Amino acid sequence: EFSRGHGIEVESNLYVDRLSIIMILIIGIIGTLIAVYALGYMKDFQHHEDEKGNKDRRPWFFFVMFLFLGAMVGLVTSNNMIWMYFFWEITSLSSFWLIGYTKTEEATNNAFRALIMNLLGGLGFAVGIVILGIVFQTVEMSTMLLIGSVYGDLVAIPAAFFAFAGITKAAQMPFNSWLLGAMVAPTPTSALLHSSTMVKAGVFMIIKLAPVLGMSNFAGIMTMMVGGITFLFASCAAISQVNAKRVLAYSTIANLGLIVACGGVGTAGAVWAAIPAIFKSRWNTNETLSTLMMNYIATQLVAYYVVLWENPKGSGTVGVINADNHEGWFPSLLGQKYLLNILIVAAVCIFLTIYLRTTKHGYELSVVGESERTARYLGIKVPSVIIRTVALSGAICGLTGFLLVAGTNHTITTSLAAGRGFTAVMVSWMSKLSTLPMILISFFIVFLERGAGAIATVFELNTSFSDILTGLILFFII
Repeated sequence: EFSRGHGIEVESNLYVDRLSIIMILIIGIIGTLIAVYALGYMKDFQHHEDEKGNKDRRPWFFFVMFLFLGAMVGLVTSNNMIWMYFFWEITSLSSFWLIGYTKTEEATNNAFRALIMNLLGGLGFAVGIVILGIVFQTVEMSTMLLIGSVYGDLVAIPAAFFAFAGITKAAQMPFNSWLLGAMVAPTPTSALLHSSTMVKAGVFMIIKLAPVLGMSNFAGIMTMMVGGITFLFASCAAISQVNAKRVLAYSTIANLGLIVACGGVGTAGAVWAAIPAIFKSRWNTNETLSTLMMNYIATQLVAYYVVLWENPKGSGTVGVINADNHEGWFPSLLGQKYLLNILIVAAVCIFLTIYLRTTKHGYELSVVGESERTARYLGIKVPSVIIRTVALSGAICGLTGFLLVAGTNHTITTSLAAGRGFTAVMVSWMSKLSTLPMILISFFIVFLERGAGAIATVFELNTSFSDILTGLILFFII
């Protein structure tokens, strides 16, 4: 600030986009409802405090609550990272006061735990600002994202520190204990921390950074792994709780982990897949037909950009991307070019197995799959299950496309998937959605394709012979 800060010019201290508007609506609407609820709650709360001889501190409570909400509005509308850092730390300090409001030993310990963990994130935030100012001569979020579109690997360094700050604020593992400890505070404080402030500030930061994250840099991989692990373990913890507040805390952390993981991947697949899911859940449309139509739209968009970016001009292809410097390509591991692809796919398989077999969401999905009427009778929110499942499937599809471009083909074409989507439906049906049989059947189909291709080559048959032979074998198996 003293050595270089005066030489850095900031064009826009504030920036309001659609994400900021959504966050402002959440803060304003949910925050208002919590404040109104707090009026009656704190009146009864103070009645019990009077019996203990404690003085009325409600004015202080409401002052900190509104300070909290005001800081959150400032945070989501700031483009100047120094301004954002100022509001960021106000939310940390306000949460410390609110959690420790009762001044009991348990409340004080949990308040200091929340303060220390959020200050760790604040330290990462400050380091990110320093790196951004010294290296790139800017402290604007919009400028950082613009630079990241050109120099992604360099911007990944400050982005990693900002993402770390978001991870601590969003109560991701191993920093989730502060949010669990916040449950000792009065109920309006718990509601405030879980809904319109604090944890959503961390999610807001991750989503804002999504354009410079992704699996092409360590910042995106770190964010994705932390979010995925948090989602997995917090989901398992949530279904084992009997205390309603702890169920709320763990389920909040789990859902935030899923959002953080998607932000780390940087894929639009989840959003694209959520469209037919919403239509299915709301109007009971056929998800297969609507998904196919969305795929055709996506294919035409890809075809348009292939022509727009074709290299060389007139070739109808974009060629091999970054063939000279291999920027954006997956690195080799242990001398193996495709080992990282295999490890990522294996990790996804393990994650899906645990997700489908051990979590509450997996159980709900199995019930909805068997009978929607039974699921509604059991109190399962069928629309939420449909949207969550299809959005997660879309995110995995987006990840698959990324693996094909960054790890295998290094180019973009309209036939990149090469019909594998239809084969995937066949594999899923034959394996009855069980992960291990799915892997074995996939190997079997690859064996069939390679064998049929070898036969066609040896006997000089038509190139379509292998596809026909594979299709016939699968047909008779079915």
